[in-house]
Amino acid sequence: MIEESSVEEVVAPSEEKTHTEEDNATKQETKQGYFSRLKAGLAKTGAGFSNLFLGKKAIDEDLLEELETALLMADVGIEATQEIIDDITDGISRKALSNPNAVIEQLKTTMNRILAVSDKPLVYENKEPFVMLMVGINGAGKTTTIGKITQKLKAEGKSVML
Repeated sequence: MIEESSVEEVVAPSEEKTHTEEDNATKQETKQGYFSRLKAGLAKTGAGFSNLFLGKKAIDEDLLEELETALLMADVGIEATQEIIDDITDGISRKALSNPNAVIEQLKTTMNRILAVSDKPLVYENKEPFVMLMVGINGAGKTTTIGKITQKLKAEGKSVML
């Protein structure tokens, strides 16, 4: 006759994870600095673009659609994405872009051209109050950027009011 008794589950110590270890892992992830998160995000985006062209020998409509989706998912923006896709499509129609490496180079060139327009120093006039409006989605870094701008202006001897 088999006797019924309570069965205890045995877990190997290496498999057992306490709540404090899980909490510490979560705290480590949240303690990442701004630049660490930015670097990780950029690496993820870059890997996405690399994987997009990996193993492709021909440039077709599917590749352009995947590129457009990747740009939009990377928060490039609708207007900039459309400009990039238009430039690449134009290059393909002129037969200037015949392989994925040429498309990547055109992508870099177009993005640099778009970003170069906004690469100008901001000039603050001393005559009157300078008003700056910051907009962006949640988590975009508006508050952090405002703090950095405030520190820079104070270091220049300017008076700042938020």
